[in-house]
Amino acid sequence: MKVPSLLLRKFLTSYVLSILTAIFFSILYLFPITKEDSNYYLAENFLGWTLVYGVYIIPVLLLYGGPISIGLEYIYQRGFFKKSWFYNFFHGLFGAIFGLFFLNTPVVLIGVLIGSSYATVDRLLSQRIMNKKTIWISLVSPIVILVLIWGGFQYVSDPLPPFTAQDAIILATEGEETLQPFPKKEGISKREIDGYYITYETKTEKMDDETYITSFSAKWSKNGKSDSSHIAYKVERNSTTLYQSDWNFDHPYNN
Repeated sequence: MKVPSLLLRKFLTSYVLSILTAIFFSILYLFPITKEDSNYYLAENFLGWTLVYGVYIIPVLLLYGGPISIGLEYIYQRGFFKKSWFYNFFHGLFGAIFGLFFLNTPVVLIGVLIGSSYATVDRLLSQRIMNKKTIWISLVSPIVILVLIWGGFQYVSDPLPPFTAQDAIILATEGEETLQPFPKKEGISKREIDGYYITYETKTEKMDDETYITSFSAKWSKNGKSDSSHIAYKVERNSTTLYQSDWNFDHPYNN
């Protein structure tokens, strides 16, 4: 048993199985789709959840699965059990033992499945000469599978609806208590508060396909005195940033 070759094989086994397992759980998480807008971002969500699962799975397989598998292979080659299926069985058993820490039956079953799969991938690699071609195929194959599935999700994902001026106004005013008196669409509204005559105006200016400058202006007058406040935001589909402001927070009336 050549140690460098053995360690390389266990690393490749952990690497391949980690990515495939993360892909499997990511797909399992995404389906069935229950939210109306879930299918807008299928490809992005798939990659995101694959990364999340991978962060947890990779260390477990490398630091727990790898040493366990090395020990089991040592015992197997010493003839303590001659049937190859025992090799898979004990890998599954140690996978179940890891799952017992969570005191959860589904996690135990998942541990058995991953452990048995580890043994299967490991045996497949052990039957091949550990040359550059084998290493290259082992490193690239999971990434190719990941990209193909991502491409499939990208293909079936619904295109995002147009981001309109109305959407920009809603996004800009969302959670902003100061902007609640303003019209929720382009236009003007008037109110009288404590003798003050107030005009609220909402305007949008399109900068490009999905970027708007959304402006809010308030003008008030009473007994011949008047003043105004103005604030504008640069609004994109997923962000709102302050663009311009001379807003007076100390206006003499209460909204």
